Parts: sequence; structure tokens; C-alpha cells
Amino acid sequence: MDVLARRRFWNEVSRFADCLLKDREYEAPTRGTSAERHLLIALREGLLRLRTRVTFFEEEHAVGQILLRDALNQLDELIGIVESINTRATLLEKVVGAAIWSMIPGQCAVLDPSHPVQWSDALRRMLGFSGREDFPDVLGSWIDLIHPNDRSSALETLTVQCNGEWEGVWPDTFIRLAAKDGVYRSYRSRVALSRNAYGRPTLLLGAIEDVEQQRLESLQVEDALARFDAANVIVTQGSWDMRVHQGDPLSVLNWVEWSPQFRKLLGYQTEVEFPASVESWVSRLHPEDKARALSSIRDLQSGEITSNVEYRLRCADEHFRLFRATHVAKRSTAGVLLRVVGALTAMDRGLSLDQCVLFARESGVLNRKTAWAEAHRKEGRPVLGEG
Repeated sequence: MDVLARRRFWNEVSRFADCLLKDREYEAPTRGTSAERHLLIALREGLLRLRTRVTFFEEEHAVGQILLRDALNQLDELIGIVESINTRATLLEKVVGAAIWSMIPGQCAVLDPSHPVQWSDALRRMLGFSGREDFPDVLGSWIDLIHPNDRSSALETLTVQCNGEWEGVWPDTFIRLAAKDGVYRSYRSRVALSRNAYGRPTLLLGAIEDVEQQRLESLQVEDALARFDAANVIVTQGSWDMRVHQGDPLSVLNWVEWSPQFRKLLGYQTEVEFPASVESWVSRLHPEDKARALSSIRDLQSGEITSNVEYRLRCADEHFRLFRATHVAKRSTAGVLLRVVGALTAMDRGLSLDQCVLFARESGVLNRKTAWAEAHRKEGRPVLGEG
């Protein structure tokens, strides 16, 4: 190959390289040897294939960027949904006063303590735990806390619940669990089951509510009722039981059951003489004692569990007698007053200290002994605690 031919060939190679760098089309020359033309045509075809592949990869990259952006947007939406669900769950726990847990049920004859369960933070706090470190997301965390006397029935119930061989909402159950400090408290458990379109169980959702205070109040009311029932055999004491309408203990719509002994203390025999209403009692209060007596009942509406008060009631013979009253309240889990029970004791042995002090203030008597004597001389009765 002469010098001129070599120079022409390298010029073509240089032009090819320039087209490659400037992303322009390259056309092979018609001059030169067949070997030169064949090489240049091969370079041109390689350039075209390279450009095609580059274009393909650029398009794939653009599509990948779009897919990645869409995936990130969907991830953000999912994170927002999860946060919204968590927020709603937290608000729901605050509203209903219960802590939530969830798990995927599975067929099992024996419960697996390592089975995953999602315990809410509110549930952990309710039991005195701080996080997953001391109360892991496994079934065994809960099983270990069950009271020994409740363990058998609780595990049997949970086994049936996990098998998913039931529908809807499981009836409320009560169970005692030990908190982190080892103290047992009573809880109400409620469980619901979710199924997919094929009827297979997919989610077990539960709520646990601390009812220890409610249990203690119920025991207190039951104890009071027992004492009041026992007291009904004593002629100097009578009981009553009031069902409260919409939390108002003085509502005219309240239903009151006055015991036979209560009516007998006031000199009445039948419900016709002393009807089952609040007004039967209110209308017979002594004018000077009425405000104090009604206030003791209203105190139960504002949160008190018990109250004690002394007042005079007009009896069937139209004379006023002094009584001591004790009241016990029962509320719903929301704190609404549902029921009030009371006991009325006749103070026939003499006047109370409050009555004597009241007389002393009204009469201006300063000496305590004189006040007691004068008060009881007026009433014709002995002083309490003295002969």
C-alpha cells in the first residue's frame, strides 16, 4: 500500500472516530481497496449496533427510573397507611380504654409459645412493660403471665380461638394476669376473627381492658348488699336499691326498691302508702336537713363511692325521726352512675353529736354539757353514749 493510500485510509478512520464522538451517522467511502472498505463497513455496522444497544439501555434506564419512582411513591403511601392505622389504633385504645393485640391464627392442637403476636405498646404499658425487650412479640409473653387458677381455661379458650373454628366475636372472658411487678389484676378479654374470601381465617384481633377497679367496686357493692340484706331482719334498719336513669341519682325516672323494713321504720306497710320512687323519700325529708341529705346523694354522681349522712324523715304518724343513712354507688366502666344501694338506721337511742352542736348554735348555748342536756330535754331523749 503506497503512502497516499495509507494516508487516505487513516483519514477515514479519523472521520469514523469523529462521527462516533459527535454521535453522527458514518458512511463508508467508495474508494480504497476492498479490504479497507470491508473494515470500514464493519466498523460502521458495529457503530450502529452499539448505538442501538445504548438507546435500548437508555430507554430501559428511563423505564427503570419511572418504576423506581412509582415504587417509592407506593412505599410512601404504604408507610402513610401504616402510620394512619397505628394512629387510629392508638386513638381507639384511648377511647375504649383497652389495649389491642393481633396475630395470624393457625391450626394447632397445642399452643406454640413462640407463635408471633403483635402486642401494642398500650398493652405493654398496661402490664408495666416498656418494650419488646422485656415483653417480646410472641404468644409465650402472655401465657407466662396468666394466673395459675385461670391458666387451664384460658389456654383451652385460646386454642379454639387460634384454630379459627368459630365466627364473629368471641364472648367476653375474664382473666387474671400478673403485671411486671408480679401483682395480679383482672382483665376483660374480647376477640374477633377475620376471614378471607375463601372463608379461611386470616387475622385474630383482641382487646384487653383492665377491670380490676370495677371488680373491687362490684365486690364492695355485693358486700354492702349482703350486709343490707342481713340488716333487713333487724327492725331498726332498712335497705333500699335504686336503678339510676342516665346517671342522675335524683331523677324522677329512677326506680327504687324500698325494703319492707325500710317502710316499717317510717310506719308504712305497702307500696301504695310509700311508692317506689325517689320523691317518696325527698318529700318526707325535714326542711332543715333536706339540702344536706340531697347533697350526700349528689356526691355519688360526682365520683364518690360511699357516703354517710344523718337526717330527719317525717313518718306515717307525721312526726320526724332521726336516721343515719349509708349509700354505696356502682358505676359503668365509663364512670356513669348505674346503681345506688343504701341502708337506713333509726337513731332512737338519742341525738347525734351533729344534732346537739346544731342545737347549741341555734340556741346560743356555749357549754358542751349544757348543750347536750338542753338538746335532749327538748327532744325528750337521752344523749348518745350516756346512760
